[in-house]
Amino acid sequence: MSSTYTQSEHLSFVIPVYRSEQTICGVLDEIVAEFPGSEIIIVSDGSPDLVADKVRSYSKRKKLKIRMIELKANRGQHYAILLGFGLSTRDFVVTIDDDGQNPVREIHNLLKRFTENHRLDCVYGAITVKMQNLHRRFVSNINQRLAEIFLRKPHHIQLSNVRVLRGELARKICQFPSPFPYVDSLILFSTQQIDSIVIDHKERKHGQSGYTLTKLFRLALSHYTTFSNLPLMVFSIFSMCLSLSLFFFTTIWVVRSLLGGQAPPGWMSLMALQGAMFSLLFCFLSVLGIYVGRLYISQNSRFPPYFCDEHSQ
Repeated sequence: MSSTYTQSEHLSFVIPVYRSEQTICGVLDEIVAEFPGSEIIIVSDGSPDLVADKVRSYSKRKKLKIRMIELKANRGQHYAILLGFGLSTRDFVVTIDDDGQNPVREIHNLLKRFTENHRLDCVYGAITVKMQNLHRRFVSNINQRLAEIFLRKPHHIQLSNVRVLRGELARKICQFPSPFPYVDSLILFSTQQIDSIVIDHKERKHGQSGYTLTKLFRLALSHYTTFSNLPLMVFSIFSMCLSLSLFFFTTIWVVRSLLGGQAPPGWMSLMALQGAMFSLLFCFLSVLGIYVGRLYISQNSRFPPYFCDEHSQ
């Protein structure tokens, strides 16, 4: 890979914006200063403020071409990012937040990893010192652990909203049809050639994050079931174990009663009958859960589970 890949004309910046009219111009100033000539794609995710007008005014004032999508309803950050991926045209696509907490100069270090390792398809900016509130950091840490369990994320890779990925990969994963898109799961599902490096994280100067604790947990649960049926499999196995336990308990109790030469009490007979019926029900549900899980994964697997770099062949 040539070092020219790190030049501005090879970069597309995709920035989802929401309630960031006070910060977006500062982010754009950093991009123009660090990477003049790069492609900038803004996706307004149904933002209720004047951030779209701010971007238009900035574009006219700086005589800068900025491609912008303005959604009329809030669809979520990952949905907005994938829309931006579909508009990108450059060799590398960069994603950063709109709050100004991610220094754009750090993108140089992420791009440098591509020149050091030609096989990489995506590099994340690992944020070790986070200028976020306590509950945001707490959920972020849980998010990293869940990604290792559900998405088989390597332990040494830290996911974040700061990414640089190959343009071919970005334009491929944006084709995945899903009402609950999750960019990181699509990346991990497509390639194992991923790395992360430590970057700075600045303190938020304006506004506050729109992610409440409840919303963060809801998003995490929604995202991690896209390509994983692990929760369903866990409950299926639990149901199977419970059904077997009830069946063996009922069988042992009936046998002991018969060998003892005495009729079992009426209430105990009723409990034994209910236990046998529930054991069959749980067993049926566990088998049904396994089949449903397979159908779910098959449905989502319409997206090819690989990424092929045609230029490397």
